[in-house]
Amino acid sequence: MDKLRLNLQKQKGLALAVLLGYITFNGCFVFPFSNERFPFDFSKAILVISCYGIIAMCFTGLLKKGRSFIVFISTLFFTVIGLICRYFLEYGEVSNTMNFIPINIALYLTIVPFYCTLAYWAIYKWCDK
Repeated sequence: MDKLRLNLQKQKGLALAVLLGYITFNGCFVFPFSNERFPFDFSKAILVISCYGIIAMCFTGLLKKGRSFIVFISTLFFTVIGLICRYFLEYGEVSNTMNFIPINIALYLTIVPFYCTLAYWAIYKWCDK
């Protein structure tokens, strides 16, 4: 973990820009967890856990301990930007009516920031000794 932290701190501005872009990318292309045609399955769960776990790891390398609120707000904000990009990318298609239902949006915007924040906290708790 220390090696990751040192490498991220060397190019902090670039690493933060790439991380926020990655959050936006995931918000655009990992959404939704499920819809009428594609139910939530094991492979989707592994994808979500690993993608957002990597994001939490990178936040741990970039930010000091105790910055959970910043992790939560930035993950939420850039996930919303990703969802907006997804909406305009598929504007006028039938898939928008299946994907952008209130329950999908609410679940995604609740679970993702809480998971990233929890993973950030857990990494600091157990790996930063």
